[in-house]
Order: sequence, then C-alpha cells, then structure tokens
Amino acid sequence: MVIDNSLSVKLRWTQFICAIVVVSDHAFDYIHYVHQEKYIVDNIFFYLIYMFTSGLTRIAMPMFFCISAFLLYKDWNDSTSIIQRYLYKLKSRSVSILSPYLVWNTICGDKDKARMAP
Repeated sequence: MVIDNSLSVKLRWTQFICAIVVVSDHAFDYIHYVHQEKYIVDNIFFYLIYMFTSGLTRIAMPMFFCISAFLLYKDWNDSTSIIQRYLYKLKSRSVSILSPYLVWNTICGDKDKARMAP
C-alpha cells in the first residue's frame, strides 16, 4: 500500500494533536501541584482539567499505537509467508530501536547505582 499525500498529512496532524494531548495529560500533575485547593475557583479549574485529562486524553496513546502499527505493516505483500514477513520486520525494527537504546544506556547508564556504591 502506498501512502498518498493526503493520508500522510492526516497522519501527521493526528500525531501532532495526540502529542499535544499527551503533553496536556502530563501537565495535569503540575497543575494539581500548583493549585492545591486554595480557592473555589481553583477547585473548579482543577476538576475541569481533571475531567479533560482523565477522560478525553486517554485516547492519545492508543492512537499512537494504531498509527505505528499501520505504518509498520503498510508495505506487506502477499508473495511471502506471514512468518517471513514478521521476522523481517522484527529484525529491522529491533536494529533501529535497540541501537540507540544500547548506545544511550552505555553512555548514561547506571549513574544512580554508581552514586550509591560505598
């Protein structure tokens, strides 16, 4: 399946909106910390934000997973077996995901354990 320009734009906008929603979901903890039930206005503000973050923003992470799965499996063809396709995708994704992970953990890993050593 080839992704045309209009589908690409739709996917990018969906990812952008989901990213904003995830940031607002994480910002809820900060807002809760700053506004600790000082006034009635703060309580109303707190509950409105809580309603938004607890209900509406919970769709963002599943949307990221759905978009990732769609983009991961979009170029499968029917000429090879399912196991061969899966192993190829697993190998290519593991290299592209594990390489930065291993490099980053080698550079910055276990500094907490080093500080706690006697």
